Amino acid sequence: MTEKTGVTMENAVAFLNEARDMDPQAITKLVQTRVGCNENIAKHPTIQVLRMPEKEVEEMGSASIGIENGSNYMVGLVGIFNGLFMQLSHSRTITVEVNKETGGVLSFGIKSI
Repeated sequence: MTEKTGVTMENAVAFLNEARDMDPQAITKLVQTRVGCNENIAKHPTIQVLRMPEKEVEEMGSASIGIENGSNYMVGLVGIFNGLFMQLSHSRTITVEVNKETGGVLSFGIKSI
């Protein structure tokens, strides 16, 4: 493996695709996993979070989806990566192509926003 002097979005996407090729099921589960987070993360200027509708949180049970302390925000791996790379390039984001039938991750990419 060649030593790199800096991590770029392209490096990260290539690495994510390499990991997906090695174990598609594990990477799919990891990408699909989101955990409850507080408003500090939710209000971060670049970290991407999902805000669950309060009705859905009540129906699913906040503890079962990892939401605590009355928050209805959730964060995942891709949201954290995008938060990191959005600090470097405010015009691009990491994307995930998903198989519509199985929900499995097909590939990671970069999209201009």
